Amino acid sequence: NLLRLLEALPAGVCEAWSGLRCSELEMAKFLDCEALRVRHQRDLNCLVDSDRATRRQGLKRLREVFGQPSSGPQKEDEAVREVAAFFTLHAQEPIIGLLADDDAESCREGAAQCLLQVAREVLNKAEAPAQALGALARHVLPAIARRIGVSPCKEGTEEIRLLLLQIVTLLLSKDALAPVLAEESLGDAVCSTLSRSLLDQYPEAKRECASAVRALVKVAPRHAVVHGEELMKHLVGNLGHQHGKTRQITLQGLGQQIVCCARAAAPDAQPFLQGQLAVESPARLQDALEKVLRGSVVPALQKAVHDRSPAVRYTLARMLSFLLRARPGRTEGLWQLGLEPLLLFLLLNLTRDETDEVQRIAHECLAAAGAHWREQLSTTGRSEELAVASAAAAAHIPVAPAAEAAEEVQEAEGKTLASEAVRGMVVCYLPAMMEHALESVNHWTVQERQRGFVTLALTIRIVRGVQSALAPSLPRVVDAVASAVVDDEQEIVEAARHCARALGGSAAFGLTLELVLPRLRGEGAGMDTAEHRKAATLLVASLAEETGASVETVAPSVPAIAATLADQSVLCQGADSDKALMDSGLADALFEAVDSLVSREEIWAAVAPPVAEEAQCMLLRVLLQLQAAPTASVSENLSEDVEEVMSDLAARTGVDTEQLLARHLPRLLELVLALPGVGSQATPVSAGGTWPNSSPARRGFDTLLRRSATVLLGQLDSTVPVILHHLGATMEPDLKLSMLCLLQTLLSTAELSEGWKKHSLSLIKSALTHNLVWRAGRVASTVRKVAVACLYEILRAGHADPPCLFETAPSLLPILKTDLDDYDASTRELVCFCLGYLFRALPGAFGEQPVLELYPSLLKRLDDSSDQVRFAVCQAMVPFFSAAAPKAYQGTCIDYTLDQLFVHLDDSDPRIQNAVFEVIKAATPIDPKRVGKKASDCRLAHRSTKLLDDLLALELVVSSSSSGDAAGGGVGSGPATGAPAPSSAGSS
Repeated sequence: NLLRLLEALPAGVCEAWSGLRCSELEMAKFLDCEALRVRHQRDLNCLVDSDRATRRQGLKRLREVFGQPSSGPQKEDEAVREVAAFFTLHAQEPIIGLLADDDAESCREGAAQCLLQVAREVLNKAEAPAQALGALARHVLPAIARRIGVSPCKEGTEEIRLLLLQIVTLLLSKDALAPVLAEESLGDAVCSTLSRSLLDQYPEAKRECASAVRALVKVAPRHAVVHGEELMKHLVGNLGHQHGKTRQITLQGLGQQIVCCARAAAPDAQPFLQGQLAVESPARLQDALEKVLRGSVVPALQKAVHDRSPAVRYTLARMLSFLLRARPGRTEGLWQLGLEPLLLFLLLNLTRDETDEVQRIAHECLAAAGAHWREQLSTTGRSEELAVASAAAAAHIPVAPAAEAAEEVQEAEGKTLASEAVRGMVVCYLPAMMEHALESVNHWTVQERQRGFVTLALTIRIVRGVQSALAPSLPRVVDAVASAVVDDEQEIVEAARHCARALGGSAAFGLTLELVLPRLRGEGAGMDTAEHRKAATLLVASLAEETGASVETVAPSVPAIAATLADQSVLCQGADSDKALMDSGLADALFEAVDSLVSREEIWAAVAPPVAEEAQCMLLRVLLQLQAAPTASVSENLSEDVEEVMSDLAARTGVDTEQLLARHLPRLLELVLALPGVGSQATPVSAGGTWPNSSPARRGFDTLLRRSATVLLGQLDSTVPVILHHLGATMEPDLKLSMLCLLQTLLSTAELSEGWKKHSLSLIKSALTHNLVWRAGRVASTVRKVAVACLYEILRAGHADPPCLFETAPSLLPILKTDLDDYDASTRELVCFCLGYLFRALPGAFGEQPVLELYPSLLKRLDDSSDQVRFAVCQAMVPFFSAAAPKAYQGTCIDYTLDQLFVHLDDSDPRIQNAVFEVIKAATPIDPKRVGKKASDCRLAHRSTKLLDDLLALELVVSSSSSGDAAGGGVGSGPATGAPAPSSAGSS
């Protein structure tokens, strides 16, 4: 119709129209679009009506137009193109006007939905999609920016804000719009919209913004760089959102933004900014981007490693791998900024995540990053890094993955540990990575420190064969691990020890040991404390564990380790304190270190026999010192555990514990006696020094002698002088008490009986006599009691021969007579036993004066409050009557003695009656008539006359004999009593 109309027009008009060169097809399209406009002009008019309902209905009808094309594929495409043209030419502007300025929420929402629908479903099929979408973008993006890209935000409805952001994201996702979006004003509008909307309180809006940022980086990287500071700051802020999905999508957007801005943030980025990006203030922008990357983005990524959502950590692992693979294709900026080592450390950190899925993906991402690093290394030809990679590949030490991990995680970790690419990358970045690792292990939170140590352990395991890579940072690593193994938090301790075991299994074992052993000896400023020694000892234990160093690595170091553990400064730790108690933590650590060496049987097979023997001696020295520690200062059952380890150590050489002690006893005594005494650091006890009672050295000496008492016979000549020296009259009572207790134990050891005869005289004269003297005080009473017990052991076992007793009896008897009145019943009992043994050992050797002085004190004990003492004095009085000539007892002595004896013969205890009866029998040969007379006189007074009748019969037998024979028979008639066992000897 239009063509016919044109034919009817004047010739000039037709020529002008033909100049437009419109084909019939283009004209047809125009007519179709015009037909749509005519058909829906009323709806277009409704969009600008003052009535809200009218506007809403107009929008509704237009949406139906945009959403319902004609049927059939060919007709559908043609219809969509018609609708697209209609929208662009006639509907776009009024709908955007509604979106930007309409007061009605429903109208704005309808307009946004309409625009989103058209952009998503219609304009893609327009005759020229790029031009149609570009036209829409030029109009709608500034309108959206005016609506939600300002502060305060004009759009109060969060659903509409989300729709607007979806429009932005959709437009940014169209690669064809790159030229349009490159316009400065349009880019600024988009970035202001995204920057402001990232602060939106609506979680869905935050997620949509993050997705939009990803699209922006791809289609308009210049604007992403220019506005990178603000965008990254707001993205980082959203990483703290409460919704895990929001954090997850934010990480995805942030990763793209980092890659985009890294090149511009590099130190040499100003030519790039000024040239390619045409930035007005390149220095300011570069400084701002670098500051936000280092000050905001990096800390946020470090924090995200510990995100509570596994999905977020999963996404973070993939993002870190993406960043590590950005060089050189996407950007060199991360490498130039020195951020790649940190990113690699964070990825390694995620391989130690608490969930198996995150661990697995982290290992896979690490392998991908390593492969990319190796590939781009060979492509770029950087000779220095290639040399490092080659050295790392050649220095591989096989290592198994963690046994406690899931099977799929073990498989992934095994690939990581065996990967030459990963090992080369880690070795190349290790110096910078160690800085981040040490910062992590010194963090203030327990979670960060724990993860830092396990990550550091994995790093060491990856590069375990490259000693040169570990050496520079090893002192600081040892310091950090040593501080953590004594931490209050158990999980920190376990993580630090795991790291120490990794060091033990590395090529840096020897270097680590060179740093640790001096700390154990207390060398260095401030290291001479129990805490530092404990830390170093635990490090040694961890290094030597089976899961740490190999047998071939540990075996050559066993002598040095054993010698350091047995060092005087270690075993005598705490000697300067008030009670000289070893720190319980150090004691446990020493035990653990010794156990870690002893428990590895294969180590001792790899050490040469002479060297092994010396090391075993040193370890025995440590174990004995631990047994010597007071129970108040060590863990419960430590002594039993030490005994078990000692047995294991003996088994390593095919002998029992006693044989092991016998083999090393001379050397052990030499080590102990070389320890200095009090008041003189240069004078050892073997040269005249004196140990205080609380000295660890004195305790070690005590325990050594007690534990090896059965095999000590050959060493008595070197130990008895030490005991005598410490039992001098001027020594402290506590010290004398300890040494007397030790002496009593040794004297009661049957295996040592042959060695005491030559020492008995010096023991009695120098050690016991002055300690038997009565002194006031509880400690003095205990000293006296133990001294009596020692004398009892010497006399009972016959260690003192008659010449010794003849020399010592004059000084002993007055003291023992006094001690019969001691207020401790067990002491009185022991004194009675000692007197009995003296009387038996020296028959007929006493004069009249000793008899006259002793018998009243002996008779007094018959009235003792303790029945044990009464029985003991009866046993002593039997040989008493044969200790001197009969005439020494004549007169008042025998008369008064018999009176007292006959009184006690009627005791209520039959045991006492029998004991007294034996005493009277021993006294009968001295004066039988007096015995007979007193027995007759007592018949009417006693409850039973049986014992009296026996005495009368004995008196007749004795009287019928000659006076000389009677005297001999009296002596011989005394019962042959055995060695009495005092009731409290064991306790003393």
